[in-house]
Amino acid sequence: MRKRFRIVLVILLVAIVGGVVWAVLESREPVYQGRGLSAWMKDLTTGPIINNDYSGATHDAAVEAIRHMGTKALPQLLAGLGAKDSQLKVKLMRFFSQHPVFRIKLETADDRRGEAAQGFKALGAIARPAIPDLIPIVNDRETALESAFCLAFIGPEGVPPLIQALTNRVPRVRGYAAFALSYGPLDASPAVSALIQRLQDTNNNVMVYAVGTLMRMTNQSRLVIPALVANLGSTNAVVRKEMGKALVYYAAAGKGAMPTLIAMQNDPEPKVRAAVTNAIELIDADVAAKARGK
Repeated sequence: MRKRFRIVLVILLVAIVGGVVWAVLESREPVYQGRGLSAWMKDLTTGPIINNDYSGATHDAAVEAIRHMGTKALPQLLAGLGAKDSQLKVKLMRFFSQHPVFRIKLETADDRRGEAAQGFKALGAIARPAIPDLIPIVNDRETALESAFCLAFIGPEGVPPLIQALTNRVPRVRGYAAFALSYGPLDASPAVSALIQRLQDTNNNVMVYAVGTLMRMTNQSRLVIPALVANLGSTNAVVRKEMGKALVYYAAAGKGAMPTLIAMQNDPEPKVRAAVTNAIELIDADVAAKARGK
Protein backbone atom coordinates (compact mmCIF):
# COMPACT_ATOMS: atom_id res chain seq x y z
CA MET A 1 0.00 0.00 0.00
CA ARG A 2 2.80 2.41 0.93
CA LYS A 3 4.66 1.59 -2.29
CA ARG A 4 1.57 2.38 -4.33
CA PHE A 5 1.09 5.64 -2.44
CA ARG A 6 4.71 6.65 -3.13
CA ILE A 7 4.26 5.91 -6.83
CA VAL A 8 1.11 8.03 -7.02
CA LEU A 9 2.89 10.82 -5.12
CA VAL A 10 5.81 10.77 -7.56
CA ILE A 11 3.39 10.92 -10.49
CA LEU A 12 1.61 13.91 -8.98
CA LEU A 13 4.90 15.71 -8.28
CA VAL A 14 6.12 15.11 -11.81
CA ALA A 15 2.82 16.38 -13.22
CA ILE A 16 2.89 19.49 -11.00
CA VAL A 17 6.52 20.33 -11.72
CA GLY A 18 5.98 19.70 -15.44
CA GLY A 19 2.92 21.92 -15.45
CA VAL A 20 4.72 24.75 -13.68
CA VAL A 21 7.72 24.55 -16.03
CA TRP A 22 5.42 24.44 -19.06
CA ALA A 23 3.47 27.47 -17.82
CA VAL A 24 6.65 29.47 -17.21
CA LEU A 25 8.05 28.60 -20.63
CA GLU A 26 4.78 29.42 -22.37
CA SER A 27 4.63 32.82 -20.67
CA ARG A 28 8.13 33.71 -21.91
CA GLU A 29 8.20 32.21 -25.38
CA PRO A 30 7.73 34.25 -28.57
CA VAL A 31 4.26 34.28 -30.11
CA TYR A 32 3.06 34.46 -33.71
CA GLN A 33 -0.60 34.71 -34.71
CA GLY A 34 -1.68 33.95 -31.16
CA ARG A 35 0.33 30.71 -30.83
CA GLY A 36 3.53 30.22 -28.88
CA LEU A 37 6.77 28.77 -30.23
CA SER A 38 6.14 25.40 -28.49
CA ALA A 39 2.86 24.95 -30.37
CA TRP A 40 4.42 25.82 -33.71
CA MET A 41 7.31 23.45 -32.99
CA LYS A 42 4.91 20.52 -32.73
CA ASP A 43 3.61 21.35 -36.20
CA LEU A 44 7.11 21.14 -37.67
CA THR A 45 7.13 17.36 -37.32
CA THR A 46 3.75 16.72 -38.92
CA GLY A 47 2.78 15.89 -42.48
CA PRO A 48 4.17 13.47 -45.04
CA ILE A 49 7.92 12.91 -45.26
CA ILE A 50 9.29 13.62 -48.75
CA ASN A 51 13.02 13.34 -49.51
CA ASN A 52 13.74 12.75 -45.82
CA ASP A 53 11.99 15.95 -44.78
CA TYR A 54 8.57 16.88 -43.43
CA SER A 55 6.17 18.62 -45.80
CA GLY A 56 2.57 19.76 -46.11
CA ALA A 57 0.58 22.89 -45.34
CA THR A 58 0.77 22.53 -41.54
CA HIS A 59 4.54 22.05 -41.59
CA ASP A 60 5.07 24.92 -44.04
CA ALA A 61 2.96 27.27 -41.90
CA ALA A 62 5.10 26.37 -38.88
CA VAL A 63 8.29 27.11 -40.83
CA GLU A 64 6.90 30.52 -41.78
CA ALA A 65 5.90 31.23 -38.16
CA ILE A 66 9.31 30.33 -36.73
CA ARG A 67 11.14 32.34 -39.38
CA HIS A 68 8.88 35.27 -38.47
CA MET A 69 9.94 34.89 -34.81
CA GLY A 70 13.56 34.90 -35.97
CA THR A 71 16.30 35.22 -33.37
CA LYS A 72 13.71 35.52 -30.59
CA ALA A 73 13.25 31.76 -30.91
CA LEU A 74 16.94 30.97 -30.36
CA PRO A 75 17.08 30.85 -26.52
CA GLN A 76 14.30 28.26 -26.38
CA LEU A 77 15.73 26.26 -29.28
CA LEU A 78 19.20 26.22 -27.69
CA ALA A 79 17.70 25.03 -24.41
CA GLY A 80 16.00 22.17 -26.22
CA LEU A 81 19.13 21.33 -28.15
CA GLY A 82 21.14 20.94 -24.97
CA ALA A 83 18.51 18.80 -23.22
CA LYS A 84 19.65 15.69 -21.33
CA ASP A 85 17.61 13.19 -19.33
CA SER A 86 18.52 12.86 -15.66
CA GLN A 87 18.90 9.40 -14.13
CA LEU A 88 15.66 9.96 -12.19
CA LYS A 89 13.77 10.81 -15.36
CA VAL A 90 15.17 7.74 -17.13
CA LYS A 91 13.98 5.56 -14.25
CA LEU A 92 10.54 7.18 -14.31
CA MET A 93 10.22 6.70 -18.08
CA ARG A 94 11.18 3.06 -17.73
CA PHE A 95 8.66 2.62 -14.90
CA PHE A 96 5.80 4.28 -16.76
CA SER A 97 6.51 2.39 -19.99
CA GLN A 98 6.26 -0.96 -18.21
CA HIS A 99 3.50 -0.27 -15.67
CA PRO A 100 0.14 -1.93 -16.48
CA VAL A 101 -1.90 1.04 -15.16
CA PHE A 102 0.18 4.23 -15.08
CA ARG A 103 1.20 4.29 -18.73
CA ILE A 104 2.41 7.86 -19.22
CA LYS A 105 4.69 8.91 -22.06
CA LEU A 106 7.15 11.55 -20.95
CA GLU A 107 8.93 13.73 -23.49
CA THR A 108 12.53 12.55 -23.76
CA ALA A 109 15.63 14.65 -24.24
CA ASP A 110 15.96 13.03 -27.65
CA ASP A 111 12.49 14.34 -28.52
CA ARG A 112 13.38 17.85 -27.40
CA ARG A 113 16.68 17.90 -29.27
CA GLY A 114 15.06 16.58 -32.44
CA GLU A 115 12.31 19.19 -32.23
CA ALA A 116 14.83 21.98 -31.62
CA ALA A 117 16.87 20.84 -34.61
CA GLN A 118 13.79 21.19 -36.81
CA GLY A 119 13.45 24.74 -35.49
CA PHE A 120 17.03 25.51 -36.50
CA LYS A 121 16.38 24.02 -39.91
CA ALA A 122 13.39 26.33 -40.31
CA LEU A 123 15.51 29.35 -39.38
CA GLY A 124 18.49 28.45 -41.56
CA ALA A 125 20.95 31.36 -41.83
CA ILE A 126 18.76 33.47 -39.50
CA ALA A 127 20.21 31.36 -36.65
CA ARG A 128 23.80 32.59 -37.25
CA PRO A 129 23.94 34.47 -33.90
CA ALA A 130 23.58 31.10 -32.12
CA ILE A 131 26.88 29.70 -33.45
CA PRO A 132 28.95 30.58 -30.34
CA ASP A 133 26.36 28.84 -28.15
CA LEU A 134 26.26 25.81 -30.45
CA ILE A 135 30.02 25.14 -30.20
CA PRO A 136 30.02 23.64 -26.67
CA ILE A 137 26.82 21.72 -27.46
CA VAL A 138 28.29 20.14 -30.60
CA ASN A 139 31.39 19.10 -28.67
CA ASP A 140 29.33 17.21 -26.08
CA ARG A 141 28.93 13.50 -26.88
CA GLU A 142 25.28 13.46 -25.74
CA THR A 143 24.15 16.42 -27.82
CA ALA A 144 26.56 16.25 -30.76
CA LEU A 145 24.28 14.79 -33.44
CA GLU A 146 21.46 17.32 -33.53
CA SER A 147 23.68 20.34 -32.88
CA ALA A 148 26.08 19.31 -35.66
CA PHE A 149 23.23 19.37 -38.13
CA CYS A 150 22.02 22.70 -36.74
CA LEU A 151 25.40 24.17 -37.69
CA ALA A 152 25.01 22.66 -41.15
CA PHE A 153 21.50 24.13 -41.45
CA ILE A 154 22.93 27.61 -40.76
CA GLY A 155 25.16 27.41 -43.84
CA PRO A 156 28.79 28.34 -44.60
CA GLU A 157 29.30 30.05 -41.23
CA GLY A 158 28.53 26.74 -39.54
CA VAL A 159 31.33 24.86 -41.31
CA PRO A 160 34.36 26.08 -39.26
CA PRO A 161 32.93 24.79 -35.94
CA LEU A 162 32.23 21.46 -37.61
CA ILE A 163 35.80 21.28 -38.92
CA GLN A 164 37.02 21.92 -35.39
CA ALA A 165 34.72 19.20 -34.04
CA LEU A 166 36.38 16.73 -36.44
CA THR A 167 39.39 16.82 -34.11
CA ASN A 168 37.44 16.23 -30.89
CA ARG A 169 38.89 13.42 -28.77
CA VAL A 170 35.44 11.75 -28.57
CA PRO A 171 34.79 9.54 -31.64
CA ARG A 172 31.04 10.16 -31.56
CA VAL A 173 31.59 13.92 -31.83
CA ARG A 174 34.04 13.50 -34.73
CA GLY A 175 31.70 11.12 -36.52
CA TYR A 176 28.61 13.29 -36.21
CA ALA A 177 30.56 16.35 -37.38
CA ALA A 178 31.62 14.42 -40.51
CA PHE A 179 28.04 13.21 -40.99
CA ALA A 180 26.56 16.72 -40.72
CA LEU A 181 28.97 18.01 -43.36
CA SER A 182 27.17 15.73 -45.84
CA TYR A 183 23.99 17.84 -45.54
CA GLY A 184 22.88 18.33 -49.15
CA PRO A 185 22.47 22.12 -49.53
CA LEU A 186 25.70 22.83 -47.61
CA ASP A 187 28.94 23.67 -49.43
CA ALA A 188 31.37 21.69 -47.28
CA SER A 189 34.36 22.09 -49.61
CA PRO A 190 36.37 24.05 -46.98
CA ALA A 191 36.27 20.87 -44.87
CA VAL A 192 37.69 18.51 -47.52
CA SER A 193 41.23 18.42 -46.09
CA ALA A 194 39.96 17.80 -42.56
CA LEU A 195 37.67 15.03 -43.83
CA ILE A 196 40.54 13.39 -45.72
CA GLN A 197 42.49 13.25 -42.45
CA ARG A 198 39.61 11.32 -40.92
CA LEU A 199 40.10 8.56 -43.51
CA GLN A 200 42.84 7.38 -41.20
CA ASP A 201 40.79 7.80 -38.02
CA THR A 202 41.37 5.08 -35.45
CA ASN A 203 37.59 4.69 -35.12
CA ASN A 204 35.95 2.88 -38.06
CA ASN A 205 32.61 4.66 -37.58
CA VAL A 206 34.26 8.06 -37.91
CA MET A 207 36.10 6.90 -41.02
CA VAL A 208 32.86 5.62 -42.59
CA TYR A 209 31.10 8.94 -41.92
CA ALA A 210 34.02 10.82 -43.50
CA VAL A 211 33.97 8.57 -46.57
CA GLY A 212 30.21 9.06 -46.92
CA THR A 213 30.63 12.83 -46.98
CA LEU A 214 33.60 12.76 -49.34
CA MET A 215 31.62 10.62 -51.77
CA ARG A 216 29.26 13.55 -52.22
CA MET A 217 32.08 15.99 -52.94
CA THR A 218 32.69 15.06 -56.57
CA ASN A 219 33.75 18.65 -57.29
CA GLN A 220 36.76 17.98 -55.04
CA SER A 221 37.91 14.85 -56.92
CA ARG A 222 41.41 16.26 -57.47
CA LEU A 223 42.00 16.04 -53.72
CA VAL A 224 39.72 13.18 -52.75
CA ILE A 225 40.66 10.48 -55.27
CA PRO A 226 44.40 10.41 -54.44
CA ALA A 227 43.45 10.12 -50.76
CA LEU A 228 41.10 7.23 -51.47
CA VAL A 229 43.71 5.44 -53.56
CA ALA A 230 46.38 5.98 -50.91
CA ASN A 231 44.17 4.28 -48.34
CA LEU A 232 43.33 1.31 -50.56
CA GLY A 233 46.46 -0.33 -49.22
CA SER A 234 45.42 -0.01 -45.57
CA THR A 235 45.92 -3.01 -43.30
CA ASN A 236 42.35 -2.43 -42.09
CA ALA A 237 39.88 -4.43 -44.23
CA VAL A 238 37.03 -2.05 -43.38
CA VAL A 239 39.06 0.89 -44.67
CA ARG A 240 39.96 -0.92 -47.91
CA LYS A 241 36.31 -1.84 -48.51
CA GLU A 242 35.06 1.72 -47.91
CA MET A 243 37.72 3.23 -50.20
CA GLY A 244 36.66 0.87 -52.99
CA LYS A 245 32.99 1.79 -52.52
CA ALA A 246 33.79 5.51 -52.53
CA LEU A 247 35.67 5.34 -55.82
CA VAL A 248 32.48 4.11 -57.49
CA TYR A 249 30.93 7.53 -57.02
CA TYR A 250 33.71 9.24 -58.90
CA ALA A 251 32.97 7.32 -62.11
CA ALA A 252 35.37 8.46 -64.86
CA ALA A 253 37.44 10.44 -62.39
CA GLY A 254 38.08 7.16 -60.60
CA LYS A 255 39.92 5.63 -63.58
CA GLY A 256 43.17 6.86 -62.12
CA ALA A 257 42.69 4.29 -59.37
CA MET A 258 42.01 1.41 -61.76
CA PRO A 259 45.45 -0.30 -61.54
CA THR A 260 45.22 -0.40 -57.76
CA LEU A 261 41.65 -1.66 -57.88
CA ILE A 262 42.51 -4.45 -60.30
CA ALA A 263 45.36 -5.57 -58.06
CA MET A 264 43.00 -5.60 -55.09
CA GLN A 265 40.71 -8.17 -56.70
CA ASN A 266 42.93 -10.74 -55.00
CA ASP A 267 42.42 -9.21 -51.55
CA PRO A 268 42.10 -11.87 -48.83
CA GLU A 269 38.94 -10.23 -47.46
CA PRO A 270 35.75 -11.25 -49.40
CA LYS A 271 33.94 -7.98 -48.64
CA VAL A 272 36.88 -5.98 -49.97
CA ARG A 273 37.00 -8.08 -53.16
CA ALA A 274 33.26 -7.54 -53.66
CA ALA A 275 33.52 -3.76 -53.18
CA VAL A 276 36.51 -3.52 -55.52
CA THR A 277 34.84 -5.63 -58.23
CA ASN A 278 31.73 -3.45 -58.02
CA ALA A 279 33.85 -0.30 -58.29
CA ILE A 280 35.66 -1.59 -61.37
CA GLU A 281 32.36 -2.58 -63.00
CA LEU A 282 30.85 0.84 -62.55
CA ILE A 283 33.97 2.84 -63.42
CA ASP A 284 34.87 0.90 -66.56
CA ALA A 285 32.76 -2.05 -67.72
CA ASP A 286 35.28 -3.02 -70.44
CA VAL A 287 38.12 -3.36 -67.93
CA ALA A 288 35.82 -5.34 -65.64
CA ALA A 289 34.96 -7.74 -68.48
CA LYS A 290 38.64 -8.30 -69.25
CA ALA A 291 39.38 -8.89 -65.57
CA ARG A 292 36.62 -11.52 -65.40
CA GLY A 293 38.04 -13.23 -68.47
CA LYS A 294 41.43 -13.82 -66.88
